[in-house]
Order: sequence, then structure tokens, then C-alpha cells
Amino acid sequence: MKNISIYNNSGSGANSALKPLWDIIYPRKHESVIALISKRIFFSVYFFFALFQPPLLHIKTNIIMLLFNIMIFCGLSVLTGGIKFSRKILGMILGFLPFVLYLVFMQAYHIMMGESDKMKYFILIKINLLMIIYFFVMVLALCRMIDFFHISFKEFMAYIFIAALMQFACVLAAFVVPSIKTLFVNMMIANSNDETIIRAIKKGALYRCYGFAENLFDAFGYILSILISIIMLEGIERKKWVYTISAVFMLFMPLINARTGIILSLVGFAIVLVFYSSPKRLLKILILLPFLILFCKEVFSLLPASTSKWILSGFEETSSLLDSGQTTGVYSEILGKDLVYPDNLLLGAGGSPELLAHYSGIDSGYIQCLWRYGIIGTALLLGAYINMFRMAFFATKAKKYRCMIIIILIIFVVYLFKLYSLTNYGSVFLIFGIPTFIIKQSINEKEGRNTFA
Repeated sequence: MKNISIYNNSGSGANSALKPLWDIIYPRKHESVIALISKRIFFSVYFFFALFQPPLLHIKTNIIMLLFNIMIFCGLSVLTGGIKFSRKILGMILGFLPFVLYLVFMQAYHIMMGESDKMKYFILIKINLLMIIYFFVMVLALCRMIDFFHISFKEFMAYIFIAALMQFACVLAAFVVPSIKTLFVNMMIANSNDETIIRAIKKGALYRCYGFAENLFDAFGYILSILISIIMLEGIERKKWVYTISAVFMLFMPLINARTGIILSLVGFAIVLVFYSSPKRLLKILILLPFLILFCKEVFSLLPASTSKWILSGFEETSSLLDSGQTTGVYSEILGKDLVYPDNLLLGAGGSPELLAHYSGIDSGYIQCLWRYGIIGTALLLGAYINMFRMAFFATKAKKYRCMIIIILIIFVVYLFKLYSLTNYGSVFLIFGIPTFIIKQSINEKEGRNTFA
């Protein structure tokens, strides 16, 4: 695989001068215990912040992570003596260029043709361009870290697993100790810049909001469903019971915070079973199923009455939809009330329905996309995502990685029926990070640096 490089290839100069610095900071052949522990702590914490964006400061965590990723990319590029890009990675990133050009052109059109309040059309450009810059920088920083620290996919999954366990610990602590929940809730309210999230936390804290993240609602369940599904996949593929059992226990997180996450996790588990079903494995599941049901019943009995009532209402709404096709609760919104379209369906309205038409509570991600970008923009945006998943899927023939891509793609597509997720920074690390890692590792493998192991 050809690369685009900016290097000083002379025998003397910056590249040779920086080589000893590289070896001192990160010895290649003989990694010390201290270096190994430091590496694991760093990446576990890094993954936790990238995934859950906990609001420790009043400054948005996504801005902190963006600046940190820029520092990582620039610092590692200096240490290695140059900047090196893979054409495949660049191709994946540039797949979003048609959408960006369309967005800028259409917003300019809306500004010229719109009403007196022009600033509302700039909001969409700002939100989307910041997200694309974030994704672009994160991908480049991740690629540099993969090469510099020789991160294998096994290590990558281990860091994801530890980050998920860290959040699991936060959820359990908040559930068991009310004062810890109060501390987390107060920090989220004090440091959040989103009034919608603040109102939701104040209302939802009565029966959910256990954990520590920027968003403990549907977006939290969305992220957790992907995490739990790929952790389950990793456990089955590698026959690691600690991963498999932990994935089951981690269902507790979306259960008491975001009911959608349970449904999406079950979708992920179903995909894993399609790829890895066998009579022996199915028999094990059937044997364990009664014990799992009893365990779930005991856990449910420990929940506060308000939480269990909220969970049961969600299951009743889903059951009513599947059994009789009756839409109640949230389903009456996404399959009924939310079906409000902009006047210009082809080009969109240039902003959210809440901002432009004062509609309230339109959750459906696809309807939000049509308002913001129209059919053309939505097709360009989703086409770029599908192209990225396609590149990652065909980058390797390994069943595990293809299954992982299918899980992410299906959950991504299904969740958009429920909520607009394309500007959720926590999910970006999974939606873009895993395809990036698979593509990058396939390139390294072809170059004789196999890090899939």
C-alpha cells in the first residue's frame, strides 16, 4: 500500500537526530514494566474520555479531546521525523468531502434566500464542520498511535473493555451510593453547556442517570450497545469468559439508563450468533438461559420503584408494537408525530425542525437529516458512512472483524430511526475508530507488520 509521506530521508538531520529520542521515550524491543503499565493506564483513560466524554470541566470534553488529539498527532509526527498518510485512510476521510462541499454550498444558498435571521443557518455549518474536524484529527492521531506504540487489535479491544469497566464501576457506584449519584449529576449539570441535556438530567435523575458521561440518555445506550456487542464478540471469538460474562453484566448499564441500548445490544448479540452459531454453542446458551432469567429477575427486584416502572413501560411499548402493531409511547413519536417533513424535501431546510419551524421533540434521526440536509445531503452523508464501512469490511477476510463491522453498521442504521446521532462525539470513536483500526492494521499486515494478533 502506497503512502503519502513528508520525510527528511537524508542520513543526517532531523530524522536521524530524533531517532534516539524515539528509542528513549518508547523502547521498541524491550518494553519495561513501568512503560507497559503507563501505556495501559494512558490508553484506558484516553478511551474512557473518548467514548463517554465525562464533563469534568466547564469546557466541553470534545474540545479538550480535539486539542489533545492534535497534540498527540503533532508530537508523534515530530518524534518520527515526518508525517505519513495511508492512501486508504485518506480515501476514507475524503469520502466525506462531497457532503462537506454540498453542506457549505447549500447553507450559503439558505443564507442568501432565507429570512432576516441568517445566523441560524451558520449553526449547522459550525456543528457539522467541528464534528468532521474532530473525526479527521482523531483518525490521524489514532493512526499515529497505532504505529508508534505498536498497538495490536487485541490491545485495542482490551482498552475498550477496560474503559467500559470503568463506566460500569461509575454506574454501580452511583446506583449503590446515592451521594455518588448526586455528585455525578451535579457535575454534569454544572459543566454541561447544553440546556436540553441539563433539563433532561434534572427530570431523569428521579429514575435514571446512573453513571458519569456527557449524555446518560439514548446516546449513552447507543454507545454501550456497540461496546457490549463487540465485547461479547471478542469473548466468543477468543473464548475469553471474562469478556463474555462481563458483556452480560454490562447490560445493567443501558437497562437503568437507556432502554434503547438493551434493544440495540440484543440486535448486536443476534448478529454475533449469526456469525458464530453452532449446536454446541446454542446448547450452552439454552442451559444458561434459565439461570440468566432468574438473575435478571433478582436484579430487577433491587431497582427503585420509579426505575422499574420506567423500564417496564418501555418493554410494554415494544411488546405492543411487535404483537399488535400498535404504536404507543416513544413509538408513537418516531412512527407518527415525528413524520414531519420540510417544504423542500430534496434540498432540506438548512437546520433542525426545532430551530427553523419550532417543532418540539422530533427524535427520528432520518427526519432530522432530511430537515438539515435534504434527500441529496442525507444520501451524500450516509453514502460516506457506508463507503467507510465497505472499505473496512473488505480490508480483511477475518470473520471477527467483518462481524464487528456489520454490528456497527446495523446498530448505526437502526439507531437513526430513534435519534439523530451523527454529531455525538462519544460514538465517533467507535463508528470511525474501529473501521480506521481495521483498515490501518490491514495495511500494516501487507507491509509485514502484522498487528491484528
